[in-house]
Amino acid sequence: MVAQHGDNGGLRAGLAALVAVGVLTCFVLWLGVDSTLKAQSEMARDAGERADAQLLARRIEAAAGSPTDGTLAGLVAESGATLAAGIYDAKGHRTARAAAAGHERLSDLLADDLGDGEPVTSVDTAAQPGQFPHGRQIVELRGGNTLLVVHERRPLRPWADSLVAYQALTLVLVVATIALLFWRLRRHSPVARRESLSPSSSSDAPAREADFVVETFQSVIGELQHKGKELELRSQRDRERADRSERFSERLIAQMPTGLVVIDRSGYVTAANPSARELFAGLPAGRAESVPQAVVFESATGLSALITDCLSNGQTFQRREIELRARTGEGATRCLGVSVSPIGPAGEPVEAALVLMTDITEVVALRDRLRVQETLASLGEMAAGLTHELKNSLATIQGYAQLLAGLDSRATGSSEALMSEVRALSQMVTDFLNFAKPQDLVLSPVSIAGVVESVVDRLGERLAENGIELTVAIDAGDAPANVRADEMLLSRAVLNLIQNAVEALESAEGPRRIAVTIRASGPAEIVLEVRDNGPGIAPEDLDRVFIPFFTTRSRGYGIGLALTQKIVVAHGGRIVASNADPGAVFRCHLPRAAG
Repeated sequence: MVAQHGDNGGLRAGLAALVAVGVLTCFVLWLGVDSTLKAQSEMARDAGERADAQLLARRIEAAAGSPTDGTLAGLVAESGATLAAGIYDAKGHRTARAAAAGHERLSDLLADDLGDGEPVTSVDTAAQPGQFPHGRQIVELRGGNTLLVVHERRPLRPWADSLVAYQALTLVLVVATIALLFWRLRRHSPVARRESLSPSSSSDAPAREADFVVETFQSVIGELQHKGKELELRSQRDRERADRSERFSERLIAQMPTGLVVIDRSGYVTAANPSARELFAGLPAGRAESVPQAVVFESATGLSALITDCLSNGQTFQRREIELRARTGEGATRCLGVSVSPIGPAGEPVEAALVLMTDITEVVALRDRLRVQETLASLGEMAAGLTHELKNSLATIQGYAQLLAGLDSRATGSSEALMSEVRALSQMVTDFLNFAKPQDLVLSPVSIAGVVESVVDRLGERLAENGIELTVAIDAGDAPANVRADEMLLSRAVLNLIQNAVEALESAEGPRRIAVTIRASGPAEIVLEVRDNGPGIAPEDLDRVFIPFFTTRSRGYGIGLALTQKIVVAHGGRIVASNADPGAVFRCHLPRAAG
């Protein structure tokens, strides 16, 4: 019976220890969770105060002129936050101040002058001794001014002030309960009863009881310390995981080949990755910088309107093509593929706009080149049979004209005129056949400067007759200006371009000049530019000058420029016509020969 009572006493003691450790563990976890929630609440409160200060700064910068007390009071009222704001000039003197209605006492915290050593971008969230809790935000404004914002702070929870007292009382009750439980177990255990019956051990009972309590509390304290270390390690691992995730996200955004830009609801660019900064020079490089999107995207036609619609109405725009004016003086433009999406919860006002942009200039150029090739191929198929029939008819007319001249000497003059028109028509048909038939290219490295020189020699007499001054300039860098081309076809294209410039200057008054420029456009392209100072091209005709048989002159058939475009496209290049001041300019982009 005695052994049975001893076993029951040990079982009860083990269960009691297990219950005590469980209760203490739950209490420690409660303290840890409560501390985490309080820390997150404080972080959210600080972030809200910073956002209020930044938004008020944007509104002050958007206001015209220097804000007065009245203007600042209106802006503070619009923010809807419990704060007071003061504006200080570059010397630190206060120029205006205002506080939210019913909270005028916050104005007493706005000093007349800022301290000389106080940083303009610091954040001070500590309350001054003897004052009500408050937070301070200092924001630098454009023009050298400084904004000081003071927030009145409210408790994080209605029970926050008494939470510490509740926790302390709970800890005392838990410890007292565990001590009482162990004392009763110790007092009523069989061992304690046997010791109470032994006279020799009566004097040592208090000492053993004290040792038992001390050992119990030491074990409980050790368990608490162990759990505290586990919570600390877990919190540290969570912070490290969050830091790694943030750094990975930053590296991912920085290495994206697509440009990424974020615009807040006030219309200011707040973030941009390196790919976007390569396209637009005015984008901010750091998180603390912000610039108006209308200024940054001034060179991108229509992009500011898309961003404004997205911020105002929450619209999403996908795969829009935007023309970007180049920063160089060439007049060349680039094409961007742009997507604009709103950021924010569904059904609520848009918080920001996300812009993704990609340079698709080469894709658009390839698409246009393929479209031209398809058009030329269709024209070739149509013209093949037509030119054959025309040449047969012209040969018949020429034979009858020669027969008529041999039968009647009086018809010699008429026959010669008829023969001249037949030869002209035959030449036109030959030119059109050359344009329509497929080009068989014999490619080799060709010096484009040598081709231009030979064409100028062929046209030397005609240039002199019309009093035209022709100059050639070469700027191809260190490597020779060689292109991979069919030399005969390339000579025909250059001849047509210069002849077109000569015909444009035949009716011009004053000095007549043609400038031929050969320059490098990157390591893989050579640009041949033919510019004249004639009357230029009508704007509505710029897109039609390469159409076969389109001409604005009394002579010619409008085949030369169309044939030139076909030759350039067949070589994998492109040709662009535009107006200069004065005159017209034709630019041929040709692939550069390797090496």
